[in-house]
Parts: sequence; C-alpha cells; structure tokens
Amino acid sequence: MPVAAVVLAFAAGLGIGATALHGSALSSLAADRDSLADRIRLVSAERDAVRERVAELRRTMTEFAPSVVDGTLAGRTVVLVDTPDVAEPARTAMRDLLEAAGSTVTGEVRLTSDFTGIGQTDQLRDLATTLQPAGVRLPVGGEPGSLAGALLGSVLLLDAPSGQEQATEQERRDVLAALRHAGFLTDRPGGSADAVEPAELAVVLAGAEPTRWLSRFAEQLDRAGGGAVLAGPGSPGSPGDGEPGAEPPRVASAATPEGRLSAVLALRQRSG
Repeated sequence: MPVAAVVLAFAAGLGIGATALHGSALSSLAADRDSLADRIRLVSAERDAVRERVAELRRTMTEFAPSVVDGTLAGRTVVLVDTPDVAEPARTAMRDLLEAAGSTVTGEVRLTSDFTGIGQTDQLRDLATTLQPAGVRLPVGGEPGSLAGALLGSVLLLDAPSGQEQATEQERRDVLAALRHAGFLTDRPGGSADAVEPAELAVVLAGAEPTRWLSRFAEQLDRAGGGAVLAGPGSPGSPGDGEPGAEPPRVASAATPEGRLSAVLALRQRSG
C-alpha cells in the first residue's frame, strides 16, 4: 500500500476516534450538569422547607410568649437602652413583651453612633467625670464604655438594696440633657431622652453583634441596679448567676421572638 494511503487511513482513524471521544465527553458532562442541577434543586427545596419551619416556629413563639412570661416581672420597672441600628419593630415588640410580663417600662434611651463608636471617647470620658452625680463612684481608670455605663446606670437605675434613686431628678435631667446635646443620645419619636424615669432593671438592645465597648457598658448597668440583660445578634451567653461583678446575661437579638423571650426570662433570673 502506498505510504500516502497509509497516512490518509491513519488520519481518518484519528478523526473518527476523536469525534467519538468528543461526543462521549460531552455526554458525560451533560449528565454531570443535569445531576448537579438536580442536587441544587434538592438543596434549595430543603433550605426553603427549613426556613418555613423556622418561620412557623417563630410565629408560634410570638403568639404564646405573652402567656409564657405572664407575671414573671410583676411590679418591676424596666428601662430600655438601645443602639441606633435597632429596628423600630424590635423595640416595640420588646416593650410589649416586658409589659406582658407585668413590668412597667419607665422610658427608653437611644444611643447614637458617636456614643457606641470610638471617635469621641475622650469627650465621653470628660463628660462622665464632669457630670458624675454626688455620691456616685465611677470606675477608676475605666474605659469609656464602663464609665458611660456607670454614669447612665447611676441616673437610670434604682439602687438595688434600698430601691432608692441614686441621683436627684435634676442630676438625672442634667446628665441626659448634656449627653443629648453632645450628640451621644437622641430622642425617641414622641418623647424626650430627658424624661426617662429611673427603674430597677435594664434591657440593652443591640442591632449588630455587641462590641466589647457595649458589653462593658451593659456590665456597668448591671452593677448599678437590680440587673441588666444585653440582647443582640451573635453567640448568646448567660452567666446569669446574679453575683456581683459577673457579666450580665447576653441573649439573642430582640428582632427575634426567641431573643425577646430569653431577655425577659434572663431578666427575671437576674433580678432574683
């Protein structure tokens, strides 16, 4: 057989083989693609089912939470303190559940981003030492979060053993007004930050995962009165033993029914 004929036959064989291999590879890829698409649809369906189940559980919890907490904080007074990123529905729902538990919410203090940030720490530290009510001791050498917590705790919370106010009405108004004018507090709709009455207990609401600054702030509030709870996204942790110096309980976000329910129950445990 001539050499040219052999070469042509060999080339033709390669072409046929390559075509067959290419078709086989494409078929395999198509099968893999279809299999992957099926798996994606299955995982998406399972995810949607889990989300719907969680939503159903939360609707049920929202419905029954008032009866669960009924009377747990009977006769107690509570003040709300929240960061600027807390959504209005979460504030309202938290207040409603506290009242369903039998407590009276004496007011709400809304912190600003300047208060919870680190850009104005020197000014906040100076204000804390300047506005310190007579007879109130602030943490020596404390960081701004601790100083701010101790200052606001002295005017927002009643003394735990005696149940008496730790500052005069004028001192309370002066502290709240000064912090508001300095841009650290803001008025809530329909009310003034200056008009808050002191309470036995406090709930601190955070819209984002609480920082160390906010945790120290809540810790000082807890020490200043009968108990405080910090509610915010992130990993909850609840020492909840009521011992002096222990960190206050931290529960899930008040944007969820489980967070609000946990806050009320933790506050009840904290207050004894």
